[in-house]
Amino acid sequence: MDWMKISIVTTTEGIESVSGRLYDLGVTGVEIEDRASFDDFIHSHSASWNLLDEHLRESISKDPLVRVYLKDDKLGRGFLDNIKLNIEDLKTLDHNSCFGSLEITVENIQESDWENNWKQYFKPLPIGEKILIKPSWEEISKDVLGDRVLFDIEPGMAFGTGLHESTQLCMKALEEYVKKDDVLLDIGCGTGILSIIGVLLGGKKAIALDIDPNAKEVALENAKRNGLINGQYELMIGDVLSDTKLEGKLRIQNFDLVLANIIADVVIAISDKILKQLKPNGICILGGIIKDREAEVLAAYKRLRFQLLKVDYAGEWVAMVFKCPGFL
Repeated sequence: MDWMKISIVTTTEGIESVSGRLYDLGVTGVEIEDRASFDDFIHSHSASWNLLDEHLRESISKDPLVRVYLKDDKLGRGFLDNIKLNIEDLKTLDHNSCFGSLEITVENIQESDWENNWKQYFKPLPIGEKILIKPSWEEISKDVLGDRVLFDIEPGMAFGTGLHESTQLCMKALEEYVKKDDVLLDIGCGTGILSIIGVLLGGKKAIALDIDPNAKEVALENAKRNGLINGQYELMIGDVLSDTKLEGKLRIQNFDLVLANIIADVVIAISDKILKQLKPNGICILGGIIKDREAEVLAAYKRLRFQLLKVDYAGEWVAMVFKCPGFL
């Protein structure tokens, strides 16, 4: 199978906004090409080497690019359509032309070329004290694995691989707060990595929820690959904010722990929904929050009498852990 290399032309200032749009879709495996950042890096690390290939800088595009690689199949093309729609929406908001042309180009890459290139860089990744993410082609000995739970992933899916800082923050919170036989709800599950790991860490079962139909195939495939059997993992498609039938199904459940690694606006909007889903004294783990929005999220949950248990940071990202009120 072939791959699609999707490149989005932007500016240095626009890289964060374009990457954020991709992240909102669950596409976290992005590649950034920016001469300005390259020049800054070279300047600040000039003492680290004596010789730099003079052609290296010229090989970098003059205009900053944000790239993502997707399989050229039905699932990948569906994500490409969503990317195009989101970038068009971003254009309408760019009144001062801060984000550049936002032109999208798509190139075809042979699977053999891409897979060989990818395998050079994707290695087993330990997270926290209890988790190890492993690409499917790697063999891990028992000595290396130790007491960690193993999450096996096919990095052919260039999104939701666990490399994103926000996802890692949520995984570290999970290993601290999930308890044996907990029932989990994962809102905005994407590839299902968080809720699957929650079960691997001892949870009894997980209900995963996403607005994007493409998530169903990927998340269920990941659950199967990691040994989750029928009854341990269920996935629903819909918008919990507007789909009353979906909300009705969910309210039948009584969750010990709720995950929401999305974006600050949605995390705030679903705060009352999370309150209804959690058992008294249940735990919610929130991610996808940039530092600038931390105070807003905290205020929204404190209004509902959630107790803040922990805040953790990585780069520009924040994860927050709350405990539900003991009585509703």
